[in-house]
Amino acid sequence: QSNTEAYEAVARRMTPDGVKIGACIAPALADKGHALVRSMGLVAGDGESYTTFSEVFMPILQQWHHLPRAARHCISAEPSQITNSTLDSPLIKSVTVQIARNFAGFPFLPHMQADHRREIERTLASLFMRPESHWLKGKYYPLAGSASYLPKPNGMSEKEEEVVRAAVSDLIPLKPSSVAAQAAGFDRDWPDARGVFVGIEPGLGIQINCPDHITVIATGPASDVKDVYTRARETTRAIQAEGAERGLKYARLDHMGFLTTHPEMCGTALTAKLALELPNIGGKVEFKEICQHFSLDARNLSGSMWEITSNAKLGCSAVDQMNMLIEGCRDLVDKETHHQPAASAPITARSFSARIPSKRLPDLSKN
Repeated sequence: QSNTEAYEAVARRMTPDGVKIGACIAPALADKGHALVRSMGLVAGDGESYTTFSEVFMPILQQWHHLPRAARHCISAEPSQITNSTLDSPLIKSVTVQIARNFAGFPFLPHMQADHRREIERTLASLFMRPESHWLKGKYYPLAGSASYLPKPNGMSEKEEEVVRAAVSDLIPLKPSSVAAQAAGFDRDWPDARGVFVGIEPGLGIQINCPDHITVIATGPASDVKDVYTRARETTRAIQAEGAERGLKYARLDHMGFLTTHPEMCGTALTAKLALELPNIGGKVEFKEICQHFSLDARNLSGSMWEITSNAKLGCSAVDQMNMLIEGCRDLVDKETHHQPAASAPITARSFSARIPSKRLPDLSKN
């Protein structure tokens, strides 16, 4: 609304898949948001949305990620480059790594019709049936009520839901209910052609068609963050390799990395989070300072339990992202362990985003 020239420049354009700018900004028009909750209010209807509507997407992305106009995405994802990854403390309860990917040549979820979703589901399900990679061995479960997968025309049973939840907690997605998500079309034809894959590797699963084409999820104890990251990355690579034989290729741009439905996820499209118990420093000034220094988000789960998440994605490599989370959480644990009762004023907010420019991130490559 404050930049009518940008809107007028793209208002008459359309991507090859038929996406218009109105569909991309629909979440912002439907939900004005909240002052304490950061939200971009923008979605991509396909990979071409980023270039076709660049006058809208690029300024928002540059402001969100604190990047100069000419910045290019960093590529470094080898697990061997994750340094000093062992976090051996009873204060750290779990680690989760999620990697989102979309396939080039297909609309993204906000613009997907039933035939697109079913084609992706069918292609991936066939890949899971006869995989060459160890990382893709397991079982595919369509969501309960989905009629798109012929071997299970009614979706997974209640007993199978229990099996899935026991294997990977929170793997089964819920129907999107927020105003913004519904405006984006995330609930269209729900639960048709949505499902989850459970791997034979412990704590490894994949969500299909919600909200990206695939979201690989790996969970485990935080004794070795690198192991959890490796499982997620190798599974993503296996889909890329075996999917290529079926015509699947990840959507990406050199200067933006991997393209996602939510533009704030572009770049690494990786979310890594640790659950920490911090009864003494959680929510205090030194807690927020550490999170800001390492570009981490914090969310209070309950009581003294906090979820710490890496937020740097575009302009930051996956390795740097993981190293920042590890070093930040190590500092938090050290502060908690050596806490002195004197005191700092508590922060009233139970969650916050500590976004800082990527050029200020400490160099951990030689640690």
